[in-house]
Amino acid sequence: AEFLEAELMRGGLGLTVAVMYERALGTKSIWYGYIKSLPKREYVPLFWSDEELQLLQGTELEGCAEEDREVTADDYHEHVEPLAKKYGIAPERWRLEDFQVAASWVASRAFYVDAWHGT
Repeated sequence: AEFLEAELMRGGLGLTVAVMYERALGTKSIWYGYIKSLPKREYVPLFWSDEELQLLQGTELEGCAEEDREVTADDYHEHVEPLAKKYGIAPERWRLEDFQVAASWVASRAFYVDAWHGT
């Protein structure tokens, strides 16, 4: 979406917002077929119940799910909500839940290789 370039929104956040935007377009999106083929959401710890999260106790992932929830909510409130208001995007099309779903798709299908490992 052009507004992402105008806002200089890149990286994981930019990709997540772009996916959320395309999903909100529905059949008007060139990605409609692909997006429709995706699951309702990915089964990542972001969506796990507290009982399921207890299974992570004692592992390196123990605190990650709560941190992911906080970071996702912060990104949504700090970046996505203002963007939606600025560009007149209907709030019911860009809810926190929609952002979390897009984030789960991106997290399960994309990865980052830093300069140290990429050289």
